[in-house]
Amino acid sequence: MRVSGLVPIPSYLSATPKRPLLAILDLLENRYVREGSLLVLGYAAYMLLRQVFPEDLEAVGRANAEKLIDVEKTLGIYWEPTIQSGLLAEAPWVVTFFSWTYSLGFLPVLVPGALVLMTLRYDAFVYFRRVFLISYVMTWTLWLAFPVTPPRLMPDESFIDAIEVMGPAFYNSKQAIAFYNQHSAMPSMHFGWTLLFSVMLLRTGNRVFRFVGALYPVAAFGSIVITANHYFLDALAGGVIIGCAFAIYHLAQRSPKGRPEPVEKSGGLALKA
Repeated sequence: MRVSGLVPIPSYLSATPKRPLLAILDLLENRYVREGSLLVLGYAAYMLLRQVFPEDLEAVGRANAEKLIDVEKTLGIYWEPTIQSGLLAEAPWVVTFFSWTYSLGFLPVLVPGALVLMTLRYDAFVYFRRVFLISYVMTWTLWLAFPVTPPRLMPDESFIDAIEVMGPAFYNSKQAIAFYNQHSAMPSMHFGWTLLFSVMLLRTGNRVFRFVGALYPVAAFGSIVITANHYFLDALAGGVIIGCAFAIYHLAQRSPKGRPEPVEKSGGLALKA
């Protein structure tokens, strides 16, 4: 019954408020909130796990780097110092180009690319995100087990920190290095996750995207070596981890009878559920 002179109470004010847990669950129904929360949790885990590294991390990292260099010398592939010094002498602009490529060709490309994929092809995004998370766990296992100092922090091996010298210096500034562990050259996920992104581009039906996908890991490999941020074996390990992450994901998705699930195609991406 409506009483004259009284204004009806809006339904959103009269509704019973939801419990906090239910409200949070409703909020997580939004894909952007859900994926953003996973990203924040992943970075929080990264920062917490940094505390697990040994107190003498720098000494351990240098000792492991020397072991890695010895392996490359044994294999006859320890060419990193020669490549960098040769380019600095003959074509310093190449070093400058790859210094900027290293800084601007990773997160500034991967993050917007992931957002576009999440918006346009969410099923494809979930597929690659799952592979990424598997590789993330594998990467952290190796970082903890075998911390390695990057070449740029090994001046006795005739390396220079190309990014600090040639720019952009902000990437390796004191403020920036507080957000990541410097002694985690092995594996190089700067190369590995670039390779993962390239696989995504190569699996599209767009010729331009596929062309970029073919060149992207090549540019990434050049940037990590020429700037003295990683050794050849770091890149190899990063690529192996991505390959293993794909294999682990697909093996986990196989049906109980041992046959793979039907292939789902979305936006030119052939995805296995």
